[in-house]
Amino acid sequence: MQNGDAGMSKDDFVNSIYSAAIIVNALGYEIRESHLQPSDVNIAGLLSCDEVAWMDYMNSAKDYLVKGPGIDANGIQVRNAVPLLVDFINSTDIAIEHQEYSAVLRFAHAETISPFAAL
Repeated sequence: MQNGDAGMSKDDFVNSIYSAAIIVNALGYEIRESHLQPSDVNIAGLLSCDEVAWMDYMNSAKDYLVKGPGIDANGIQVRNAVPLLVDFINSTDIAIEHQEYSAVLRFAHAETISPFAAL
């Protein structure tokens, strides 16, 4: 919000258009279930190729700074990765020692894995 407006800022609105434009290709099933065609929900035309490229660049930079090592090599991203690393090592040691598991699977979002990769 800007200046006490009850609505969305221009930046938030444009970012929402970008977010919708980049995810629509992954919604094939949902689009068909809604009895629509992909062309019915193609909003990518609202942004130029240069605008999409710039927004992708900015989005990637933000993700790097917020979720990856960013500019703080010993910051919260790395500290958040430590428990995951400890669990990887401990569960691997137990699996080797007891030979009970053929795999230990973990399911996570990028926000969980990115800090681990930062190490």
